[in-house]
This record gives sequence, structure tokens and C-alpha cells, in this order.
Amino acid sequence: MELEYLSNEDTLTMEVKNKISRAGIDLNLWLETWQFAKKHLVSGRNRNNFDIRHTLSAIIWGLDLSQKHNQLINGGNIQGEKVDPVLISLALTLHDIGYDGLFDSNDLTIEEIGTEKTMHMTNGAKFAKGFLVNIFKLTDDQKQRITHLVLVHDNSDLKDPDELIVMQADGMAAIDIRRVDSSFDLKSATTHVVQTLTDPESRYQRCLPHLNKDGVYRIMLEEYFHKSMMGVDYLGPK
Repeated sequence: MELEYLSNEDTLTMEVKNKISRAGIDLNLWLETWQFAKKHLVSGRNRNNFDIRHTLSAIIWGLDLSQKHNQLINGGNIQGEKVDPVLISLALTLHDIGYDGLFDSNDLTIEEIGTEKTMHMTNGAKFAKGFLVNIFKLTDDQKQRITHLVLVHDNSDLKDPDELIVMQADGMAAIDIRRVDSSFDLKSATTHVVQTLTDPESRYQRCLPHLNKDGVYRIMLEEYFHKSMMGVDYLGPK
């Protein structure tokens, strides 16, 4: 997994399309899901299009992590259950649509977002289920699993590989300053980094060990902390 600087939403969308195609996923299926998701994401945590850019970044990380996980299993390096990149990518496309309409302000603290974590998962699963019922390229089991992943992605008791990969991709995309401007104020951003590194229940601490050995997540946290302390976002000074 390499860290690359991407400049805007169009470039980011193209990167996702390329990864979707290389993973052998039906591009039209993803595009239909993406168009549905965007209608909800624009009414979420929309400071500098955060939810749109965050979601695209999460898909990229989810596909990278899924590929690495499956390759390690295929190579006999680890034992376990392989994950379906179709389910990972579509679940991440839909994972934050439940923030639609929950906030009046675009300048949010970590505490304000935290109060709506459960509600956004519940709403998101409801929206996802309503959308997926009319997607005939997916089996009922696939639709149920995608809805489940949306429903639980911020929970602290995740155990299945696909749950943990969605969780990790979401966490990495939250601090991906190369692609996404933070939705937090500076105090909340630094609080987030400290909690992530010290709380045993944080996403960083609960990652699948074989997907966290390369240190990329830690490097991203350090970059995010540095940018926060300097008062500089991905899109420039506040």
C-alpha cells in the first residue's frame, strides 16, 4: 500500500474506478451505488465535501486491505477467511450515508459527531436496505451482508475479517490528509489522534494484525497530527 497525493474529487473518483475495475468488480454496479450514496453524503458532514471525499478514500483503503488480506491467505502466510471485495467496496460506499440530515452545522467537534454514531449506523442500514432491494446483480445474502456491515461499522465488538477491514478502512480514511480535509476543528483533530493511539478500543488498536504491520496507519496518524498542530488542512490554512 503506497501513500499518494490526490488533488480533487474527480481525480479521487477516477482512482476508485480504476481500483474497482482492477478488482474485477462490476463498475456499473458501483457507479449506481455511488450515485445513490452521494445524494445522502452531500447532506452529512459536508465541510469541504468531507463525507464524499472520506467515502472515496475509504473505498480505496478497503480494496487495498482486502487484496492484501486475501493474498496472505492464498500464499499460506496466514490462516482465515477470505473477504469479498464486492461487499467491502459497496459497504464502504454506503457506510456513512446515515449522517444525512443529522447536523445543522458543517464545523463539528468530535463530541458532536460521537453523539450520532449509533443513529448514523441505524439510518445508514435502513437507507442501504431500501436501495439494495432493487439491485438484482446481488444475491440476497450479499445484500444482507452489506447492510450488516453498514449497521455495525463503528461498533467496538467487531470480529469478522470483513467487519474489521471496513472498520480499518474507515479509520484510515478519516485521517487521510492526502485525500480528505478533516471534518474536525483543530482541538478535536488532536484529541482524535491521542485517543486512537491510546484507547485499546480504537480502530487502530483493533485492526487485524497482519494488515497493520507495514506501519502505514501509524504514519498517517503522525501526518494528521502534524497538520492539525500546524493549523493546516489538506485544502490549505484555516
